[in-house]
Amino acid sequence: MAETYKIAAVPSLYTEGEHQGKLKGVTFTATSTCDTMQWFTKNCGQFETAFSKIVAPGLAKLIAVSLKQGDEVEFPGRYREEQFAQGFMFEWSPVYLVAPPQYAFN
Repeated sequence: MAETYKIAAVPSLYTEGEHQGKLKGVTFTATSTCDTMQWFTKNCGQFETAFSKIVAPGLAKLIAVSLKQGDEVEFPGRYREEQFAQGFMFEWSPVYLVAPPQYAFN
């Protein structure tokens, strides 16, 4: 049976400057019975979309809003490592990874 993890999220807010009080990023901790992983992910506006891959969209929105307000969050349930392996980081759309077509004009 694949190992599963509980995921906790601790937000980091800007403490000064023009973005004071805004979400800077989140430190995630994934804990299983035999392992603990921890990583920081910068906020690029991706959290709600990333979270909706593992929880219901309404709950993903609630988690993202809570983090933006500075609240620590524990995700409900347990998750396999492949479900959070990307670290909830910003993912570029494949559209941006393809070079635009080149046309020869005569």
